[in-house]
Amino acid sequence: MFRKNKFTISLMLTLIMCLVVGTNGSFAKSVIENKLVMNDNITDKSTVMELSKTDVKLDVKDGINNLINNKAVNEPASVQPSAIEWQHLLNYQGYDYNNSKLYENTSDGGFMMGATTGDSLIWLTKIDSTGNIEWSYVYGQGNSWAVNGLSQTADNGYIVTGEINEDVFLAKFSSVGNFEWIKLFGGDKSDNGNDVIQTTGGGYFIIGTSKSYGDGHYEPLLIKTDSTGNIQWGTTLTTTTRDEFGLQTMLEPSTGNIIVRTHSTELSNDQTKLLKISNTGNLIQSKIHNDIMNGIVEHMELTSDGGFIMSGRDSEYENGEYVCKMSIAKLDSSFNSSWKKNIFVNGYDSYQDASYVSQTNDGGYAITGTASYYDSAASKSLYDIALIKVNSSGNTEWIQTYNISDVDYPSYVYQTSDSGYVLGGKIAPSGGSDIFIFKLN
Repeated sequence: MFRKNKFTISLMLTLIMCLVVGTNGSFAKSVIENKLVMNDNITDKSTVMELSKTDVKLDVKDGINNLINNKAVNEPASVQPSAIEWQHLLNYQGYDYNNSKLYENTSDGGFMMGATTGDSLIWLTKIDSTGNIEWSYVYGQGNSWAVNGLSQTADNGYIVTGEINEDVFLAKFSSVGNFEWIKLFGGDKSDNGNDVIQTTGGGYFIIGTSKSYGDGHYEPLLIKTDSTGNIQWGTTLTTTTRDEFGLQTMLEPSTGNIIVRTHSTELSNDQTKLLKISNTGNLIQSKIHNDIMNGIVEHMELTSDGGFIMSGRDSEYENGEYVCKMSIAKLDSSFNSSWKKNIFVNGYDSYQDASYVSQTNDGGYAITGTASYYDSAASKSLYDIALIKVNSSGNTEWIQTYNISDVDYPSYVYQTSDSGYVLGGKIAPSGGSDIFIFKLN
């Protein structure tokens, strides 16, 4: 299944794609004509599992030295965030892993982080708005877990999804990290949950990937439950010629409709599928974007105008080679493309990837991603954190890079109410990986 080596596999595929995929600058679109058909075989499995919590004695390294890196060519320093307000580098055991769906801005102005520990446990950490760690627990000893998505719930608790023993799990925790309940879903093959939200009415919606209910391909798995995790309906998006993965979900605030994003690849062409679904499983709208970035869409967010902003990577042919650039694309509320911008951080090599984008207080966007370069003295490629601010039209205002270790993988950025920025992700030095989070004012 997809656990600690997931980023490595993704990175290898990306480097191959950058060599073979060209760019035509067009957004090919088509409408999914088939309606969602419910699958009564998708049911919850009986379980009496209890998740005891263990207080984590964190290996907290507050001294992230030399964080700001002047390697990048930047806009005037007067508009760049420079002072570090607080910072943490967290390690539980070995290769700890998290992703962009495992950071949540909480209702009290703080942050929730989820992760899979090096020994495959669930790891949750709550941080307040000033950077103090309120609590941190691991759960699930005796089983092998992969934690993929989390959201805060209306009662200020947390809902978490992922995979256990090739089944989807849905687990509820209180605001102080106490385990409340768990449900399992899946068939006789590989199934996993990738993202989860709370829906109107207090239920939950999981987007994941399944190999149990189709013809042997991986297919997007959609599950809707009530407030205690009992399944109300479930379905898969049928695919017959290629694997397709259910990646992300969000709630449309104005309507309560569910937004779904999937990804597939056919003949080296990346395809992003977007769906708008009602609480009861009716398909309202759909759109397919072929090669919207000539590469992989990493993240999508709702915007204040009711549309969406995407981040990822694109490839452009320059000076006899394909160059992977950070890319963002703006969509309207009907999933139509409005504009697209590619961004290259000067001073770095041809692999760059925008892993996360979020809207800022002024209506623009904050982007974080990875920028690589080859260190001839060390005889290896190094990966730095890039933070980019663009305006509401996607034009770059400033760029700053940061360095914690030889290999830094940012996966989250958020502008706080005081106009600072919080960034999170993981570092992967030799011999393990740690989770980082820091605040810039």
